[in-house]
Amino acid sequence: MGAGYLLITNNGTADDTLVSASSPVAGVTQIHEMKMEGDVMKMNEVPGGVVIPAGDWVILEPGGLHIMFMDLKEPLVEGTMELPDIIDMARALGGGRVRGEASKYPEVLADLSADQLRELGDQYIANTRIQRKTDAPFFIDKMPNNFAHIGLIQLILPRAKIIDARRHPLGCCFSGFKQHFARGQPFTYGLDDIGRYYRDYVELMAHFDAVLPGRVHRVIYETLVDDTESEVRRLLDYCGLPFDAAIACASRERTPGAHREFGTGSQADLQGRRRPLAPFRAVAWVR
Repeated sequence: MGAGYLLITNNGTADDTLVSASSPVAGVTQIHEMKMEGDVMKMNEVPGGVVIPAGDWVILEPGGLHIMFMDLKEPLVEGTMELPDIIDMARALGGGRVRGEASKYPEVLADLSADQLRELGDQYIANTRIQRKTDAPFFIDKMPNNFAHIGLIQLILPRAKIIDARRHPLGCCFSGFKQHFARGQPFTYGLDDIGRYYRDYVELMAHFDAVLPGRVHRVIYETLVDDTESEVRRLLDYCGLPFDAAIACASRERTPGAHREFGTGSQADLQGRRRPLAPFRAVAWVR
C-alpha cells in the first residue's frame, strides 16, 4: 500500500473530475485526503472524486489529496540502517573546524537558497542509494541522532515523514548505558551524561513541536505495547498508508525464520530475528 505523488492539469474548457486511477503495481486505487483532526492526521477516501476546474491543476501528494495504491505486488517502504548521511551533511555545512573554532551550523542554513537546499536533498537521496537493497520508492533512515537535525531535514526533505519513537527515560537511558557501542555515542558511558542528553532531546523535540506543529509524529513505546493496533493506525495515518492488520499482528507474534540484517546495536539485542513487543521490555530498568 502506498500514496502517490502526481500533478494533474485540466487543459480542457470544462471542469473535470478525477475519480480513480490505475497502475500495473496495484490491484486497487482510490482518491484519499489527509486532514489534521486535533493532533492526529486522519486519512479518508474522497467520495465522488476530485473536481479540477478548466485550465487549473491539482497536486496529489501525501499530506493532502493523494492517490492510494492498494494490493501492491511489492512493498513501497524499505527498512535500511542507521545512516550517517544527515550527520555528515551537518558537519560539512559547519565548515572545516579546528580546535576551539565554532561551527557555522545550524546558523548557516539561513543563508542557503531554495536551490541549494533542493540540491542537498537530492544529494542525500543519491548518497543513500548505496544502502538500498530494493527498488522501493520509500525507505527508513533509523539513525536516532537525526533528531538534532530536524530543522535541516525539514528544509532539504520537506516531504519526509519524521517519527519520534520515545521510551520511558529510565528505560531508554538504561538501554543505552548497558550497550557497548563501537563508536559515536560517548554520552552513553555515564549515567549523568546520558540523563542530560535525554533531557536535552526532550527539550529540543518540544521546540520543534512548537515551531513545526504536527510535523513530527510521536510514538510512545509503552503505549504501543499496551495498545498496538491503535498506535499502528495513528502511525500509518501520519505516513499516508492504509491500516494493514498484518502489521499489528507482526508486532505481537514471533515469525519463525523471519530474519532481518542489522548493522547497529539492534543486532546484539535482536540477534537478527524479529521479536514481539513485550511488556517486560518496557520496565526492564526496574530489575
